[in-house]
Amino acid sequence: MAEKHQKVSADIIYTKVDEAPELASGSLLPIIRAFLKS
Repeated sequence: MAEKHQKVSADIIYTKVDEAPELASGSLLPIIRAFLKS
């Protein structure tokens, strides 16, 4: 049972890691552009 739970956790972690760079770039890029313009 512990192994099954560990696998599910790994899938969830993989999903978060997979989406994190895109979310960070999408939210930070406009802020960085505005900062560099001013």
